[in-house]
Amino acid sequence: MMIHRMKELIAPPVFQDENQIRKAKLLNVMLLTILVSALAGGIILAFLDLSKAPSTLMFTAPIIVVVGGLLYLVRRGNLDLVSVLFAVILLIAVTSNNWIYKGIRGLPSAYFLVVATASLLLSERATLIFCGLCLLAMGGLYYAEATGVIQFPTLAPVQVSDFFLVALILCMTTFLLWRGAQSLTRALDLSRSNEKILSKRTNELAQSHFFLEREVAERAQIEQERVQLQQQLIQELSTPIIPLVDTPQGSIIAMPLIGSIDSARARDITRALLAGIREHQAHVVIVDITGVSIVDSGVASHLNKTIQAAQLKGARTIITGISEAVAETIVDLGIDWGGIETLSDLQIGLVAALHGLGFAVTPLRCTMIERNTQESL
Repeated sequence: MMIHRMKELIAPPVFQDENQIRKAKLLNVMLLTILVSALAGGIILAFLDLSKAPSTLMFTAPIIVVVGGLLYLVRRGNLDLVSVLFAVILLIAVTSNNWIYKGIRGLPSAYFLVVATASLLLSERATLIFCGLCLLAMGGLYYAEATGVIQFPTLAPVQVSDFFLVALILCMTTFLLWRGAQSLTRALDLSRSNEKILSKRTNELAQSHFFLEREVAERAQIEQERVQLQQQLIQELSTPIIPLVDTPQGSIIAMPLIGSIDSARARDITRALLAGIREHQAHVVIVDITGVSIVDSGVASHLNKTIQAAQLKGARTIITGISEAVAETIVDLGIDWGGIETLSDLQIGLVAALHGLGFAVTPLRCTMIERNTQESL
């Protein structure tokens, strides 16, 4: 439990601003260093000389109380107040120490610590103010020693150089710290500005990347749908079902085939033909192969399976459009189409289908020949 409490005490509070985080860490390190030093020094002095333990306690107790109060304020988030109080207390401590001991010649370099602390914790203007306060304190010590308010018989009389030399060095140091703080502030502001610009551009790029990915995905989906529609259209065009005649006995449909026929297309032909028979309630199906340039054993087998499937659906199947080359190929390959009804062209096939349904129809070209013969006579 004690270790956990110490971790909570050491850990700085959570701040959003980087300057606040940096200041909180500096204050915690400085105050904890002073606190540990005061505790360790008081214990060591009391242990070395027990007779001086009460005086040592009276000296270290106020330091511990003040530092503990400042740490509490840091934990509460009052960083600016703690920074000002810490610099003021440090200035008072340095001035009191010099007043008690050797005046202006006691420890003037401690004022540089005050200015450095102000430059780390406070603004540039506050650094200049604390430099002025340090000069006033040094001037007061010099005046008090020069007028005899404080006297050190063991030391030589104070000289003007004892003040002005240290004051000049302090002013130069303050100027350098002030310029360095300004440069650091500008660098931090520039860094924040660049970080905001970079963050904005990163968000814009991420947003653009998101929209681009979505657009690419939409285009890919559209392209896929287009390919599917194109394939579906090609499939429908490659296996068209054409209704020819609709009679009370049943309808007649035709399926013209063009191009080569492979296994995949043969399955599509069978599927489309059975769907056409079901949709049109077809009684007769005419499969026209005028556009099929090559008929081999595979094509013949596929057509036989298609005709058998149509017959199972109760439809009569007629194959038309067998060219001389196709007929020769069928004979050369020894393909048996003896059980399949074949006719020369689609017109003759339609007439035969109508005859099968009980309609007396004469082919158009026969009618035209008879008409020409009568006109000749």
